[in-house]
Amino acid sequence: MDYIKTSSDDTRIFFISSSSDTETILKEVSPLSKVIAIYLFDNLKQITITPKESIAKVHDPYSDLQSLSNQLSQEYKRYKSDSQMSVSIFSREKNEKTVRDLNKENSRFLWLQLLVDILIKIPYNDQTKDEMLHECKIAYKDDKPAQKAIEEFDKNYKSSEALLVYTQDSFLYRLFNQALRTENID
Repeated sequence: MDYIKTSSDDTRIFFISSSSDTETILKEVSPLSKVIAIYLFDNLKQITITPKESIAKVHDPYSDLQSLSNQLSQEYKRYKSDSQMSVSIFSREKNEKTVRDLNKENSRFLWLQLLVDILIKIPYNDQTKDEMLHECKIAYKDDKPAQKAIEEFDKNYKSSEALLVYTQDSFLYRLFNQALRTENID
C-alpha cells in the first residue's frame, strides 16, 4: 500500500490480490485513481464479493492463474491503446500529414485547437470580412464557380449563419480545412 500511495501521479497500477480480506483491500485501494483495475486471485475459491463491494475496477475472482494472466494481458493492451491516442488524417496531398501521433505532437495539436478557438472569438466586422474575402479571391482566382460563391457570400452573409456556411461544402470550408491539414495558416 505504501508503494501505491507514494508513487508518482503518472503511475498506473493493475492491482492483484490473493487476500481473503477483500473488504479492507477494496476500501483502501478502490478510491485511488492510480489503480486502473483490481484483480482477485483465489485458487481456493474462498473470496466472495458482495454487491456492496462490487466496484467497476474490481474483476470477479479468478481461480486459475492462466485465466487471470490472460485477462490482465488483455486489459493492459486495452489500456496501452487507449492511452496512446492518435488521430489519422488521410490525404493524397504530399505536403499533408498522413498519420499523427498526438503523444509526440501535443503542442501542435493544442496550438491548432487554440487557433480554432481564436477564430471563433474574433469579433466580426466588415473590414475583417473584406480581408478574408480578398484572400479567398486570390486563392480561387482560376475557379469561376468558387469566385461566384465568394461574391454570393459577400452579398448575403449574416454572422448568425456562420456555422451553417462553414458546414456546407463551400470555398470557405475547403480553404480552412486545407490550411489546417497542411498547417499553413498564412
